[in-house]
Amino acid sequence: MILRSVQAADVKAILSLDVSYATDWVWQMEQKVSGSEIATYFRTTRLPRPLKVDPATDWAAVTDNWQERDLFIVATEGDHILGYLDLTADRKHNIGWIDHVAVAPVRRRTGIGSALVAEARAWSKRRKLGSLMAETQTKNYPAIRFLQKYGFTFCGFNDRLYPQRDIVVFFSFNLD
Repeated sequence: MILRSVQAADVKAILSLDVSYATDWVWQMEQKVSGSEIATYFRTTRLPRPLKVDPATDWAAVTDNWQERDLFIVATEGDHILGYLDLTADRKHNIGWIDHVAVAPVRRRTGIGSALVAEARAWSKRRKLGSLMAETQTKNYPAIRFLQKYGFTFCGFNDRLYPQRDIVVFFSFNLD
């Protein structure tokens, strides 16, 4: 496997990657209000049946303005794109935002996602960014576990960010 910068010829292959996922688990949010206190809890909950989630309708926008991304890398083997990661550097807040990480389904859990995130960490450190951030939906339990496995910690949520009203959770990784 080779990691390299994305090229124009890669765009079609990136769009053909199956970025759907299936899960038996989700993070379920519960909120309690008591006087002036608000407590929010996330608990791992097993679903009654597997949930298959297809990509969001705006997923194809990942390749819009691909040349303007601060970091856009692909994992390749021969002529095949196995996965990709794109990142936007927010220099004002000293954060690298991982916008997307995707790996072809048949190659998931083989270290490709790990290699992509490791490269994003190294790239961000070289640019003296203080942390990396990533977001996902509470129903994307595979992504939540992946981020936690690689040292990202939960740092917030927004239940009004996505038009379909999915709850988004944010994870951070300190680079210092």
